[in-house]
Amino acid sequence: MFPKKYVSGSEKRKRKKQQEDFISSQRERSFSKLKLLKSYLRTTMTQDRLNGLAILSIEKNMLKNIELQHIIDDFASKSVRRNHFR
Repeated sequence: MFPKKYVSGSEKRKRKKQQEDFISSQRERSFSKLKLLKSYLRTTMTQDRLNGLAILSIEKNMLKNIELQHIIDDFASKSVRRNHFR
């Protein structure tokens, strides 16, 4: 089919280094975006909501056992909350 092209060891190392640099820069961009998102969320959320989200994130296993329908019904039954939606 196609003839095999000989690639020297230094060429292989050069390609591997380029791939590592590319992956590293992608990670750095991801962390940078994450920092921006966290900063935005911190400035736009109240402290109570931020604390609640942090607890939900930490207690993922406990959250799996909670019935969502019960939470939805409880939320819908709160008349104080309904006033905010009018």
